[in-house]
Parts: sequence; structure tokens; C-alpha cells
Amino acid sequence: MPLQKKVLPTNNPQKKLWAFFEPIGVCGFITPWNFPLAMPARKIAAALASGCTCILKPSPETPLTALFLANLIQNLGYPSGACQVLIGDEKKLGILSFLNSPDLLLSLGL
Repeated sequence: MPLQKKVLPTNNPQKKLWAFFEPIGVCGFITPWNFPLAMPARKIAAALASGCTCILKPSPETPLTALFLANLIQNLGYPSGACQVLIGDEKKLGILSFLNSPDLLLSLGL
């Protein structure tokens, strides 16, 4: 069930454009070192606004910014676990092997 639905304005008054805002599940974000706050904040804001939970994997060079952002989100009143941070080396976490998985690439059509 959608959280919210609205009719958006269009150039053609005879047509309606419906937008449904609904959660799609858990969102995972892998962000670079050179935008440690701007990139995750933009992505997490959209996910939380639609009711999704988040798992953020920041660059190993900038983990404290991600932890600060997750703490800020929790202090704003979101439930514990709405935004989780996964810190560590990609090779040790197995993220690179996951992203290079042939099954994943086939399921994405790549």
C-alpha cells in the first residue's frame, strides 16, 4: 500500500500523471571517499522519506562521517536500525566478490 499518492502537473491538461511513494525494501549504498556526507545524505534522505531502511557502506577512508550521519538520523527520531552503517575493508567484507558475482550480473541483465 502506498504511503502517499499525488497527481503531478503535466503540460497536457487531458492527461494525469500519478506518483506513488511507497517503500521498496532495504536500500544499500556504497559511497566514495571524496563526498563522505553529501552523497549518502542525498541517497538516505530519499530512501527514508519513502519508508525504506538503509545500509550504508562508506569508504574505509571516511567512516566517521557515515557514523555521524547515522547517529543524526537516529537522534531525529527514526527507529534504531532504520539506517545502518557497514564499516570495513571491501575485500574482507566480501563486497567486491558480491558485486562481481556472475549470478548478480545476470539477474541485473549486465
